[in-house]
Amino acid sequence: MTEKLKQDILDFEFQKITKEELLSRLPFSLEDKSKELRQIIKEIINSKIGSEVEYGLTLLWLLEENYEFTDLLHILILEPWHSRYEDIIHSLQGRKDPESVTIIKIAIQNKYEYLESYGTGTGQFISQCGHALKSIGTKEAIETIKDLAENSNDPVIKTEMKYRLGKIISLDNSTKSEK
Repeated sequence: MTEKLKQDILDFEFQKITKEELLSRLPFSLEDKSKELRQIIKEIINSKIGSEVEYGLTLLWLLEENYEFTDLLHILILEPWHSRYEDIIHSLQGRKDPESVTIIKIAIQNKYEYLESYGTGTGQFISQCGHALKSIGTKEAIETIKDLAENSNDPVIKTEMKYRLGKIISLDNSTKSEK
């Protein structure tokens, strides 16, 4: 990613330029956005420069129209060297894509240095992953929560997933009693 593009993204984030201005300054045409964004994310991953992930995510969210870059978020959330895990899991939660279940399960079980560096970071992230799985709501997602609640060796994961499972069960019971 060029320094000019990074500066343009910063200018957008600080509301110095509009989305339209940023899009007009892109060093590629919007018709090529998928190929170009994929190349930018690949370069960010290869560089392992954590601060560059924010630029890549901003571009992804600006250019994306129909969640066509979910696979890039799947790749980024499993990378252990940046600090944008919470932003990524929130995005995956909103997408409710069943393809994310396996990735989220892996991410829950990873220990990310950034999250470990502050007291509640890992627990918060695990909780957010539980929210994402609940939002996806497929049988596989609920089974993943149940499996982690029953079988995880990590007490934080086990506690958070038991809590999430309890919320799902109480929601199911209240829905049934309303009928």
